[in-house]
Amino acid sequence: MDKDTAKAVVDFIFQCPAKGITIEFQGGEPLLNFPIIQYIVNYARELNKEKKKNLNFRLVTNLTLMDEEKLNWLIENKVDLNSSLDGPREIHNRNRKYENGKGSYDDVVYWIEKLRKKGVNISLMPTITKSSLPYWKEIIDEYLKLGQDHFWARKLNVGGFAAEKWKRIGYTAEEFLNFWKKCVEYIFELNKDGIKMKEGYIEIILRNILFSKNYNHFVCLASPCGCAWSQVSYNYKGNIYTCDEARSFEIFKLGNVKETTYRELYSSWNVLDIVDLTSGNSFDCANCVYHPFCGPCIVDEYGEHGNIIKKPNSFNCKVKKGMIEYIFKEIILNKERFKIAKEWVGIRGKEQIEYPENTA
Repeated sequence: MDKDTAKAVVDFIFQCPAKGITIEFQGGEPLLNFPIIQYIVNYARELNKEKKKNLNFRLVTNLTLMDEEKLNWLIENKVDLNSSLDGPREIHNRNRKYENGKGSYDDVVYWIEKLRKKGVNISLMPTITKSSLPYWKEIIDEYLKLGQDHFWARKLNVGGFAAEKWKRIGYTAEEFLNFWKKCVEYIFELNKDGIKMKEGYIEIILRNILFSKNYNHFVCLASPCGCAWSQVSYNYKGNIYTCDEARSFEIFKLGNVKETTYRELYSSWNVLDIVDLTSGNSFDCANCVYHPFCGPCIVDEYGEHGNIIKKPNSFNCKVKKGMIEYIFKEIILNKERFKIAKEWVGIRGKEQIEYPENTA
């Protein structure tokens, strides 16, 4: 991305009427173009002197291009950091290698530790591949060792490069759910022993169950989901896509920041159709008992089937159904687990939400 495009993207973003805006840098690897990150942060801050929005920045990086100068600038400018650590050295290095075949674990952990010493939090997430499945305990233990109190096992999406390599790195929905349940049960045991850690999917889904869908927290489990109207992504040409995962598919391109205004785009059928499709009311979701706590992902559907129309029991659908069913049966109906899980979403004390004593 060059400066002209970066400026056009920020100008477009600030046409949004929302009181709060988060600009997140993704890749590839965004540190490959660090001067543009600096330009966007500085220019957005300058614009915000007039707009006065609640403005936040986030950087998703694999940390392999980090250095002291970049790190100090990011900390000074209050850019939140997110990264990937797929587990202990052997597991991470199997998934994430340099071009020369060397694993990146040592470099990534070096910067995670450096941030801890500086008192700066970095959010970590493992991407789970087929080779990760037997090592649920080892992966969580690695996160504990690095001071993490939040665990979210990111499943693969069927799309982009993953679709090409699915037979080698992918798994069935049942295999991923089996892995996830082992992670959850281990995390509950840790909590019982006084070791505090949250599990990300349960935290989000339980919020949806107890408080209705929380759009500000995680839009991918809402209906309509955040596609287009609460999140979009911009590529290096200024093309606008419905969300970060949609960049792999031109069908989800909405326009270009140099060719449309915010008002024109968001009053177009292009966006309105996306919001309609992601409501789930036109698919089998409408008849699903879990629809009030969930929603379809048409990007995942397109990656898996080559069609934005949701098919029953797709990979993504099976995973989400399995998680919600597990939460209802194995957590909400389990007094001890439900008490722990309520604390993950900020509920403490009997005066708020009671354990359901009488259940059928």
